[in-house]
Amino acid sequence: EDGEDSIMYPGVHKANPDAIWLEYVHHDASPMDQQILEWKTGYNGKPVLSTNDIARKLGITAGAVSQRASKLSERINEGHDLGDKL
Repeated sequence: EDGEDSIMYPGVHKANPDAIWLEYVHHDASPMDQQILEWKTGYNGKPVLSTNDIARKLGITAGAVSQRASKLSERINEGHDLGDKL
């Protein structure tokens, strides 16, 4: 029988909760924080840059980049905490 129920989609895998949470954090962040997240982690295929390079590109201090990255990291870690409670 060739009904819709018999269709299999190759390459479809179970969603990774960490990847979904990272996508949520990125989407929810300000444009500057999105760039910091991308350059710190390589998210969205961006090159990983040092804190000083990110600061130069954004026109802010390295301390400001570190502070924003720390808040992003805390937000990302909230997703891990949620997963641990399930």
